[in-house]
Amino acid sequence: SMRHMKSADLVVSCAGGFLEDAYVSIYAALTQFQVAHWLGIPVIIAPQSIGPIRSSLVRFWLRRILNKCRHVFVREEISEQFLNELGIPAEKYSYFPDLALLYTFINHTSFEQSRDQIGLSPGEKFLCTTCVAWAFPGFADIQQMQSRYEEQLAHALNKVQNQTGLPIVILNQVATDM
Repeated sequence: SMRHMKSADLVVSCAGGFLEDAYVSIYAALTQFQVAHWLGIPVIIAPQSIGPIRSSLVRFWLRRILNKCRHVFVREEISEQFLNELGIPAEKYSYFPDLALLYTFINHTSFEQSRDQIGLSPGEKFLCTTCVAWAFPGFADIQQMQSRYEEQLAHALNKVQNQTGLPIVILNQVATDM
């Protein structure tokens, strides 16, 4: 809320992938950052996937916002490339892994039960991925695009598994994704 923001010394965004224009959430995020800048409160963007942005107006707004941020953390090289294309100075941003990849299980019993349920042995290495229900803005047949995405993901995961021999676990990132 505005009352909380006025009393803040620093605004740190939540990590994620909401700085792209597939969903309207980008407008809420940019508005919140804009208000923080107007109030003179420094903003740090926690690790994000940023882009793509098709709208030239939103690209302009995002560029202005990010240039005013204390620092921007991106989760992957493609986001770094996008910021470079936007003209954001390299010293304003840096790579930091997705925070979900740094998660340490606090409830080891729950992890061990889940591991046992999917048939992994203690200490066994495995690969994790997520599969999301994507909006595919601008496409007429969203179901066809989702099916194609899932087929391509399955193909890529088969290839990775064939090369590494490691079992693959698909994690549920958002309740609506699985």
